[in-house]
Amino acid sequence: SRIETTLLSQFKPKWQSDVNNSSKCFYYRMYKTLIVSFEKYFDIIDDKLLRSFVIFRMCNNVLPIEKGCWLRQDINNRKCTLCNTNEVGDKCHYTFKCPLFTEDRNSILPTRLCRTPIMYTVHNLMNTVNKRKLLKLCKFISIILYHVNNPPD
Repeated sequence: SRIETTLLSQFKPKWQSDVNNSSKCFYYRMYKTLIVSFEKYFDIIDDKLLRSFVIFRMCNNVLPIEKGCWLRQDINNRKCTLCNTNEVGDKCHYTFKCPLFTEDRNSILPTRLCRTPIMYTVHNLMNTVNKRKLLKLCKFISIILYHVNNPPD
């Protein structure tokens, strides 16, 4: 409709500016390229895996990078608590680097992606509509979130 088009044309530049200028939106910029588009994964994934996937994508989780932000910690104090690499505990670390997940990572994610996780391939992985790939990714994300939420004593 004309009203919808007008409202969208007024809203879109501000939205793009806000997203592009926010450090908090780094991953959002990587995953979401169109402002008005239905995420196809909603139709592909069942409820339990969908919840984990959305929590991971939307930064609504307790990864050290997020939890530290809520606690207003310096980014250098938001380290992974599951390994001794002394790296910031963000999505990239857990998905591609954390030694705790090496076995799961190697059995679930494409080897090529694990060796060189460039932005383009990460974007493609997080936006895949291939049900098999998406379910494997969601399973891996669920494993990560379980361990982050239930760290060893």
